[in-house]
Amino acid sequence: MNASRGIPFYCCSLAYSTGFRLSSVVDAAVIDLSIGDIYYASREKGAFWNEDRICAGQNKIRNNGSSEQNFLQDMMIGMNISGISEDTFNRLSKLISRSIHIRHFGANALELCYFARGLMDAYIDFRGKIRATDMAAAYLILKEAGAKIYSDNGSELESELGVDRTMSFMAVIDDQMYKMLAEDLKIIR
Repeated sequence: MNASRGIPFYCCSLAYSTGFRLSSVVDAAVIDLSIGDIYYASREKGAFWNEDRICAGQNKIRNNGSSEQNFLQDMMIGMNISGISEDTFNRLSKLISRSIHIRHFGANALELCYFARGLMDAYIDFRGKIRATDMAAAYLILKEAGAKIYSDNGSELESELGVDRTMSFMAVIDDQMYKMLAEDLKIIR
């Protein structure tokens, strides 16, 4: 949609898998087609933006004893809420109202690469609409950048690969961030 409207935020994502699950992706690339940047990863070899190694927590905000509310206000959270159900919106509403830096640019794979690069502190898509095949490249890049990726029920994200497989997920920089957000999102594991 972004490309068709002339919005310069769109990409192509490619993943190579040795099996039929997200966890079997071994090589991945996401190409920012508007500016030519490439994000890529190979299993156990790290994640890269062009030639630079990237780390999901490299720009991590620090709590430094501030209240959780102030900490949340300093966080930048990517969140895709387009077309969500009223129930899902209600589930997200506490976090949305407590955080003042919510972003959605319109291309999940590229947004996840921005997160992997350390430009965001978390990314949430609880719509149940993202296809495993659309997520596969970003999944490996996130993992290799050190991110934690959970399903909306709190388990580590995993799925069969296929265009008919959809999911909801949350990517965070560490378990501390997960615990803080999971309470607002009513995730119980």
